[in-house]
Amino acid sequence: MEIKRKTLSRAEWYTDKQRSYEYMYHKDTYFEGAIGLISFTGLESPEIIRTPKGERCIADNGYRWLELVPKDGNWVLTAMINKAGEIFNCYFDITKENCIEEDGNAVFFDAFLDVAVSEEGVPVILDRDELDAALQEGVVSDEEYKLFNQIAAKIASCFTENRALIYEILGQYEELFRK
Repeated sequence: MEIKRKTLSRAEWYTDKQRSYEYMYHKDTYFEGAIGLISFTGLESPEIIRTPKGERCIADNGYRWLELVPKDGNWVLTAMINKAGEIFNCYFDITKENCIEEDGNAVFFDAFLDVAVSEEGVPVILDRDELDAALQEGVVSDEEYKLFNQIAAKIASCFTENRALIYEILGQYEELFRK
């Protein structure tokens, strides 16, 4: 078990033939860091995941993923947007470290724990068993374990309290790529 390095472009998952990718560095009242937009254009088949409520398509041609990597934060947000332009899923990776280049491209180091927001807008903390195993194996320290759990709890609380504002801001960030 190891902390995985991931890219804002998700090049480790998708090829250039399957998606286009744009990114920028952005700073405003609510956020400072990298913002990326993946537009799926050449997937051979939809990407389906299993959820407690059944199967869900998270990527298909015409879908977009808006991703935020904060400069001074330990999380990455992926807002998944369907063909109708609606955000249908928000997924937070808790991270050990975010590395952002001046132009806005970024990599991050996934710390196992995640927060998924259901269609109803209810945040759920996922993969605590993976974080527990990482602690047992010495991949994360006691301090990191506590920090990652605190961050996940804070994200879940913040999302619950500010859901409408968060969706509004995400819509504004997606518009930045249309200019």
